Amino acid sequence: MSYHNTGSGSSNNTNRITVGPPAVASNQLVAPPGFHYMPDGTLMSDAEHAALAAHATITAFNLDLSDLPATGERRNFSIIGDNEAEFNLEVKDDTTGYYYNFVTSVFQVAAASLNETITGGMYREGITFPNTTTTDTVNGAVTSGIKVVMDTVVANTMAIGDRVTGNDYLNANNVTVAALNPDDDNTSEFSLSEAVALLDGVTLVFSGEDQYNISLYALPGTTHNNYKEVRFGDGSIDINSSTGSNSLMMHKVIYQYPALTLTLLGYSIGSSVAGTFGADVISANRGKAIKTDFSFTTTASTSAAYRILKQPTQYDVLSYVSPTIGASPIALPGENIYPERSDSDTVDGAIVGGGSVIKVVMDNNVATNLVLGDKITATVATDTVDGAVSSGVKVVMDNNVAGKMAIGDQVTGNAALDATVITVAALNPDGDNAKEFSLSSAVAIADGITLTFSPKCNRSLTTVAVLNPDEDNVKEFSMSQNVGLVDGVTLSLNNQMNFSWTVNNFANILKEGMIVEAATNVTSGTALGSYQDTVVTQEGTKNQKVIIKNKKPAVYNLAKKPTVVKGLVTVQEGQIVFNKQQVLALASDTLNIGGYGESEIFRVYGWDVRFTNLKIALTTPITTTTEATSAHATIAVASREGVINDVSRVSGIGIDSYVQNPLITSGGGATGAGDWVMGATQTLESGATLTIENTSRTATITGNIEILKVGTDSQVLRFDINKLLSTSA
Repeated sequence: MSYHNTGSGSSNNTNRITVGPPAVASNQLVAPPGFHYMPDGTLMSDAEHAALAAHATITAFNLDLSDLPATGERRNFSIIGDNEAEFNLEVKDDTTGYYYNFVTSVFQVAAASLNETITGGMYREGITFPNTTTTDTVNGAVTSGIKVVMDTVVANTMAIGDRVTGNDYLNANNVTVAALNPDDDNTSEFSLSEAVALLDGVTLVFSGEDQYNISLYALPGTTHNNYKEVRFGDGSIDINSSTGSNSLMMHKVIYQYPALTLTLLGYSIGSSVAGTFGADVISANRGKAIKTDFSFTTTASTSAAYRILKQPTQYDVLSYVSPTIGASPIALPGENIYPERSDSDTVDGAIVGGGSVIKVVMDNNVATNLVLGDKITATVATDTVDGAVSSGVKVVMDNNVAGKMAIGDQVTGNAALDATVITVAALNPDGDNAKEFSLSSAVAIADGITLTFSPKCNRSLTTVAVLNPDEDNVKEFSMSQNVGLVDGVTLSLNNQMNFSWTVNNFANILKEGMIVEAATNVTSGTALGSYQDTVVTQEGTKNQKVIIKNKKPAVYNLAKKPTVVKGLVTVQEGQIVFNKQQVLALASDTLNIGGYGESEIFRVYGWDVRFTNLKIALTTPITTTTEATSAHATIAVASREGVINDVSRVSGIGIDSYVQNPLITSGGGATGAGDWVMGATQTLESGATLTIENTSRTATITGNIEILKVGTDSQVLRFDINKLLSTSA
């Protein structure tokens, strides 16, 4: 959106130099045909002038092309080149289609441009970019809704997508114009992108985006420097970084955006330090450096209190992005994705094996012990051969085979069996002996030898596919393949865990060492880290060597092109590697991944800031005694808020401090009237005022922030309260 002064609507011919010779010189003498007078009064042939101009080159166009603030500003430019180089400069508002008039310094409907000739190697001028904000007044309070009626026709003051500010909530959030005259019944009404409470008569400010297309033409006889092209990561041309031109036209662009907000607040990773976290919101325009103070509070519950662990520094300020993890992990070379047993349970009901049955009933609710993707292994069974087998497939055992083995079990126990995979082919193959089974291949087996029966899942990867597949039995699950299982056999479950996963965005920002905020499916202490698959040779000797077989960087973009909008990377897919393996349930989760300090704020958010005078202070709790106390450690008070046992101390008239003010040893962590037990006996009057030291329900963080460069989006800077405050001794 842009609302510009249109001026007179005339072209700025005053600043234009007509191409070609003038008919009359400044002294009003008529030049002979084919000649013209120069500004110094000398006569020059048109052919000579054209020959000189033909060798003129524009070597550089210097203009600040960074984003403009919505408030507008004037930017000077210079065009460097050979003397007599002639050019035409056009600046056009992409939103309105208006042209910049270099005489009136406003944008107008009629076409306008600047025609000039370089003298002394340089031409200097400036462009005044307008304020794109407008205002109007609310006509009727809005308790909580999206439709707002204004004093004037909304089409004259706003456009869809404009950011709306004007009260504390609007100033702290990105609320925009969603529709003009949404019901087609009131031209003074518009709708917001979310419900907001508005007072009648409040002035709203509307700020929109704009774009200015700048075209520098080399006039006939003049050329630009050779073209040097620069491209964005998506392959599109970065016109602002490219230099020169392979034609007569050089194009540049400047974007204009509404003011952004920088919110500073307290934040507890994993909510380990509870409380209500206040915020301070700073409004900043792109391209404008500001310095201001800030203050925000953190308030504990009525039955809790804070103590200060340390004073804040820049390295307590967290910046993070929130990528979404891909639907499945990426197994890295050499990685054991089933590192350890996670749980176990017992099969309730045999599965003969060798068929299509994949559903298994367990002793317990499968949701308790099993997780989708778990690797399944099973205990082995043994039994003794009852009668030698010279060379055949049928074997008789000491016990009923149905309780010892299942079809598909691998059979081992002698050299021939151990040398290959021979399995149980059938139980009681003739239907006449419950102690007989058949092998998949004929093998000689001695009488009395002990055979071992190992289920198929121990040699072929078998995983948990579905829990309660028919939704009729919470003790049932399905396997990824048919495996024969004996009733009562114990299954061991190994959670699948992986180092590497894809992410939907931010691969251009993520880097090794960034922390991953604790979450349900995140392994404790996780950060981004590179992967190495190593082997150690001659371990424990002076010749020990670590050989790296495979490695993977912490972040990799998978050769995927980024999405670039207005010169900015908005999406960059990629692959990340964690320093610890993550469970399969992490798939599709959105994680907070970030780092600490001013350098990370700039790298992650694009905001260049400096903190000074950071401080955290407690609001001192004050209460009174409700009865007199004589030489007793227990005292009655009107309010017990703001106290941590064995941390809080008490001062006040009558308090016996001895060496220092006494500790409260009991009675803290409570609200309302009640008793405190002191670390020393006290004699106090009723109504005595007591002051609590070291602890409080309210902590306030203050400081100064200098914003050297505003980023491209509103952002939140989080002070890690876990580092600064504690609610316990």
